[in-house]
Amino acid sequence: MTKVDDRNLLNSLRHLLTDTLSVTPADTGFQIVLPFNDSSGEPIELFMTFSPDGELLLDDLGHTAGLLFHLAQHAEDTPGHMLVKNLAHAYRINMDYNQGMLQQRITSIEQRAAILNFIKTLISIQTTIPNLQIRKGIKRRGKRLGTRLAQEIKQLRLPEHVQRVVEVAGKHEIWVVDYKYVHTTDGLAKDVLIVTADLSHRDPKEKAAHVLTLAYDVLAVDRKPTLRVVYEVNGNGRNPAVQRAADLIEDYKGIGYEAYNYSDPKQRRNLSTLTLQELSPILARLKK
Repeated sequence: MTKVDDRNLLNSLRHLLTDTLSVTPADTGFQIVLPFNDSSGEPIELFMTFSPDGELLLDDLGHTAGLLFHLAQHAEDTPGHMLVKNLAHAYRINMDYNQGMLQQRITSIEQRAAILNFIKTLISIQTTIPNLQIRKGIKRRGKRLGTRLAQEIKQLRLPEHVQRVVEVAGKHEIWVVDYKYVHTTDGLAKDVLIVTADLSHRDPKEKAAHVLTLAYDVLAVDRKPTLRVVYEVNGNGRNPAVQRAADLIEDYKGIGYEAYNYSDPKQRRNLSTLTLQELSPILARLKK
C-alpha cells in the first residue's frame, strides 16, 4: 500500500474538487459548474451576478423548481417542497415564485460562509429530493408519454390557465395540440403550444411526419406561437425506424420549433424547468 502523507492527501483532495469545477462568463454574470452531480449524473450548477455596488446575487438557474415539478413534489404539502422551504428558511435563501428560482443576495464576495451555505443547500436538494418516497399513486415509469406529461402539468393545479387537447389554427389547417398556455414577457403575451410524439410505440415515421407538418403550418401564421415538440424513444433508440423518426424531429428544428427528448433526463428536466418558470408568475398571483 502506497504511503500517503498529509501534503499528498491535501493535493489529491484539492485536485478532486477543482479539476471539475468551472466558471464560465454568461449574460451578465457567471455560470458555475460544481464538482458534484445530481441524482441523474448531471453536474449541479448555479449562477452568480455582481451588482454595481458590489453585492452578489446567487441563483439556482431554476433547477430546484424543475426538479420539484418533475417529481410531482411542487405542491406545498409534499415532502420535497417542505424540505426546500425548510432549507431556504434556515440559510436565509429566497424562494422566488415569480421566477421559479432559489436566490440569495450577499453583500460581499468575502462572505464565504454564505456562499458555501448556498452551495450546500443546492447539493442537499438535488441529491436528496429524488430519493424521497414518492406519494402513493404517482408512478414515474410505465405510462405513455402523454399521460406522464399530463401528470406533471396537473401538479401545477392551473386548469383554467393550461388548456389540454385544444385546437389551434395554422395557415391552412386546424390542428390539435396537447397543451396550450399564454406566457407574458415584458408585457407581450405569446401562446405556448406543446405537442407530443411517442415514437416508442407503433408508426414512429408517421408520428414524426405529423408533428413536422403541424409545425410548418402552425409556424406559418403571422402571430407565431412558441411550439415545443416533446418526443420519446423509451429505450427503442436502437430501433432504426424509431431513430430515423427522432432524427427527423431534431433535424428540422430550424423551422422554428423546440424539440425535447423526454427519454433524456437532462432534456426532460430542462422542459420542466422552463414550463414552470413561464407559469410561475401565475402561481405567484394565486398565492396572494
